[in-house]
Order: sequence, then structure tokens, then C-alpha cells
Amino acid sequence: MVDSVGSATSTSSNYYLLNTGRNSSLQVSGLASGIDVDSIVNKLMQAESVPLDRMNQQLQLLEWKRDDYRSMNDLLGKLQSVMSTMALQSSYAKTAAISDPTKVSVTAGTGAGNATFTLTNATLATAATNATQFSDGSTSIVKTGSSFDSSKPLIEQAGNLANSVNWKSNTISDTTPESITVSADGFEFQLANGAVDSAAANQVTVTDASNTTTTYNIVYSQSDLYNASPDTPTVYIDPTTGHMTFNQQINKGSTISASYTYKTVNLNLETFDSNGNKIDKSLSLNGSLSLDSMLQKLNASGAGVNAFYDSASQRVSISTTQTGHVNPDSNGKEMIFNYNNDAYDLFRTLGLSPSNEQGGTDAAFTLNGMETTRHSNTFTVNNTTFTLNEAIPSTQIVTVGISTDTDSVLKQITDFVDQYNEAIQKINDMINTPPNRDYPPLTAAQKAQMKDSDITNWNEIARKGTLYGDNILRGALSQMRQDLYSPVSGLSGLPGNMGSSYNQLAQIGITTSRDYLEHGKLVIDENKLREAISADPAGVMQLFTNGNSNSTDSASMGIAKRLYNTLTDTMSRVKEQAGNPTMVNNQFNIGRSIDDMNDEIASFQDHLKVIQTRYYRQFSAMESAIEQANSQALYLQNMLS
Repeated sequence: MVDSVGSATSTSSNYYLLNTGRNSSLQVSGLASGIDVDSIVNKLMQAESVPLDRMNQQLQLLEWKRDDYRSMNDLLGKLQSVMSTMALQSSYAKTAAISDPTKVSVTAGTGAGNATFTLTNATLATAATNATQFSDGSTSIVKTGSSFDSSKPLIEQAGNLANSVNWKSNTISDTTPESITVSADGFEFQLANGAVDSAAANQVTVTDASNTTTTYNIVYSQSDLYNASPDTPTVYIDPTTGHMTFNQQINKGSTISASYTYKTVNLNLETFDSNGNKIDKSLSLNGSLSLDSMLQKLNASGAGVNAFYDSASQRVSISTTQTGHVNPDSNGKEMIFNYNNDAYDLFRTLGLSPSNEQGGTDAAFTLNGMETTRHSNTFTVNNTTFTLNEAIPSTQIVTVGISTDTDSVLKQITDFVDQYNEAIQKINDMINTPPNRDYPPLTAAQKAQMKDSDITNWNEIARKGTLYGDNILRGALSQMRQDLYSPVSGLSGLPGNMGSSYNQLAQIGITTSRDYLEHGKLVIDENKLREAISADPAGVMQLFTNGNSNSTDSASMGIAKRLYNTLTDTMSRVKEQAGNPTMVNNQFNIGRSIDDMNDEIASFQDHLKVIQTRYYRQFSAMESAIEQANSQALYLQNMLS
């Protein structure tokens, strides 16, 4: 029961009797003695169960401590996420004011200084393009009156092309044949190459597990396979795909050996990277591939081009993926086809040659009065990236102003201070609140006699103080204060700056509250902080981001990086104690203690069952003795009467 002030008292119910378990065969009616045996045993078991109640209370305290530790880690994790962002220079934003955003886009990068740029007389860089055009002026790769499907194997479609394909024959000889190990019984197998030359002297043999070799007759049509005698070893080879179908089962463990000739074409292309270095690509492509697949392989080869076939115009188009004139030869082309004069090169058939090339020009512009060029329409000056969207005539000037996004940086720092203050307040509340000894965890018997609302109110008081005076959290608060207040050394400034103006938070308007009850909360002088950001944005940034997070020299680390490391270390130590919801108990200290306590509880419950059984046996013996005495008394009474 719970009295008017909320204290828990014991109960006289049969809770202990019913929940520690008893053997129904030992029930004692109490008819002979007139004694309420169950009530007496229950009271006796209450006394015996006092150690069990204490164990369950200790178990509850361990679980509360585990959960409170985890809540602290969640809190620290939120602050750590904020510090992770603040440690990045890229998070200290700059703004770009552009007089004509349709002409140019601008992004101010890390360390970009406040500046004004002017752009005029700009022409865009272009990519080099090329398309099918033959020497006679014709532009279609398809033969007049024919239909060409670029998605089907080229070996089948070649006859529809205006110019013949010069196939290269490749032979896999009988001295080093292609070998296929049969891993399962079957009739169908695949050669490594398609576009098999049916006119060549091809050969297929099968050597079974007993080392008997059979030579198979090769046919190139399915009807010939169906008409072949079952007694004649025959294999059908699809000349396009190289797929083999045997008229006899090939058993597991056999080896198929094939010597054959197949056809390929080559794509030879020379391009240049942005530094003018040559990129040579020579692709040997099987005739079973479609033209679309061949061009896709070229696109994926690293040649820096994008090629495709257009069925409407029946032309192949190819262009460089980068803009500008990057060939070191000022008169040279950006794409040089068949650069090694390969007789089997497919570009000849497709009507592509350097003489057809268009474009490949650099961007030219005047920046702050200086005429200059770039290979790309996107370029970077003083950590500021410009992208030309349209040409700018010489009669127009586009101005770009780079300035610090003071409001964004101010909000970021303010959000950090708010998150920090919330974290240290909750941690201080946790470690400075002692446990209330008058409110121990409720026993199951006590809960059984209480309302849910009373249990909730009781537990709110009882679980306080689980982390009272905790050394891990105390140490974290102390280290965080040191991280905040220690000057940041070695601030040399960013390129183009004379050096940082600030090495302490107080210099930018962030100080500690004078109210000692607030346990070191940070206070912001917004006007002073705004002035500091405007006066030296790079200095404010370096105050938080300076140095390397992996360095052992914490003195030179920015405040955000110091705090991030401290939080990481603290969260790791808390995790060792309390784990996380995905971990099992034996992976962290409190979990191991919980397991040990559960083992003790289970063992003691077994002990209680033994005691309860003994009590019932004793009362049963007493009832039997009384019943026997009553029987004897009744007998004597009958004799005397």
C-alpha cells in the first residue's frame, strides 16, 4: 500500500506464496488444526524473500543507471554532430552578389576573401564534336534501301551499311584450344567469343572423365542439328553468339576443347586530358556486339568522349566530355580517329575523321581588366568558383561581390552555444542530484497494491541520482571547459590574410555566465560576435577549425575540433559502461553486472522454492499428527462411553 505521502509499505497478500511457486501435492487444508496454513506460509516466505527484494531493487537501479548513461550519450552525440559541422571550414558560408545571374554563377569556397570582381567580353568554351560525313559528302552510314538496327549484333547488320566492315580474323588454334570444364551434365555451353567464322576450319572435341576423346561434327544451323543422327556426335554453333548445343549429353567432369576463328573490329581514338596529355584508346570488339554496345564501351573506356548512333539521321555523333582546346598543337584536333592507321578500324566505316571536327574552343573573358582564357566554363580564382552560363558582350560588365554570410555564421555559432548549454545543464543536473534513500525501487508486491500513476510518480523520484558524482561525466565537463577557454595557438591565417585576429572565445563575444548556479554556461554578446565575423571572418573560422583533429597537440586545435575529440572519448567511455541498444549485456560493464544479478536472483528463487516446500511438508506432518491424535481421542471416548 502507499500512504498519503507516497511511501510504500508491505502487503499481507499471498504474493510470495503464489509467485515463488509450490507443489500442489503439498497443499495443506488446515481442517484438522483449524490453522490458515497458506496465510502463515505466505508470511514466513515474506521474511525469507527480503534478500530477493533487495536483489530486484539492485537490478532495477542497474537498469536505470544503464538507461541514464545512454540518454547522456544521446545528448553528447547531438553536441558532437554540431561540433563535426563546425570543424569544417566549408560550413562558414560566404555569399556572392551577382549583377546578372543569367550570365554567370558564383560559389565562394573555403577561405575566399571578401572581394569584388568584374567580368566582360566573355565567350563560352565549347566541346569538340564530330559526326558521320564521307569524302563524297554523304552522311548516312546505312546503304540506300536498307534498314539498320544499331541494337542488334553488328555481324548480322554489317550488310546494311553503306561501307563494308573490314573484319579482323582471330584464331584460337588447336595447339592452345579454348577449354571448358563441365561442372554439371548438360547439352548447352558457351564459347568465350561470338561472331564465329563458319567458313573456317573449326573443331570441337569432348574428353570425358575416363579420358576418352570424341570429335564432334560442327553445324551452323539448328535444322542440321535436328536432322543429325543421334549416333553421330554433332554440335550446333550459333555463329553470332558462339552458343553451342550438343545432340548428346555432356557429362559432368568432361572437358570441351574448341579451336575456331572469330571476327572483331577495332576502335582507335586519340584524345587529350585537360593538361594536354595524350589519351590513347584501342578497343578490340567482338562482332557479336551491337553498334550501340560498341559505342557504349568506347564511352566507358576513359577516352573522355560521348558517342551514339542517331537512327533519324542515320549518323554517328561523338563529342568530348570536356570543353576547350586541350591539344597542345594549336592547330590540332581534339579527337584523332584511327591514329595508328589500323586497317580494321570501324571509324572508317562510320565516316568519322578529324577533318569533320567542330568546336573544341576555350572560354575567353576579361576579369578585373585582365584578358584570360580557360579550357572550361567553370574556373576558380582566389577560392571563388565562377561558371559562365552565357556569353557576355564587351558592352556589358557583370559585377560579383563576395562577402561573409554574417547571419549564417552567427546562427551556426549561436546554435552551438545553445546545444552546449543544454548539454552541460542536463549533465550537471544528473551528476549533482543525490539519490533519495527514502524512495528505493518498488518491489513487485508493492507495485501490486499501487495505482499506475502512483508507481510512475514514485519511480520518478526513485530513479534520480543514478549518476550522482559520476567521474566520467565530471571529467567530460572539466575537459570541455578547458577546451573552450584555452587559447588556440599557431594561428597563421589563411592564404591572402595577414593572420588570425582571435585565439579565444572572449575576443569574439562569447563568455561564461557569472551566475555560478549555471555551471559555466556560455553567454553571447551578439553585437560583438557579429562585429568579429564581419571584421575577420577567416579568423573566426580558424578559431574553431584550426589544426588537424588527429594531432596530439591540442593547443593548436580549433575549439570545435577539441570539443569533438573530447566528446568522442567521453562517449566511448560511457559506451564501455552502458553499451547501446544493439549490444548484448556481456559487451559492456553494467550489462555484465545485470547478468550476474539475474543469475543470483534465479538461484535465490530456487532456494525459496525449497524453503517453501519444506514449510508445507512440516505443516502437512503437523496436520497428520493432529488428525491421528483426534482419531485416537475419538476412539477412547467411544470406548469409555
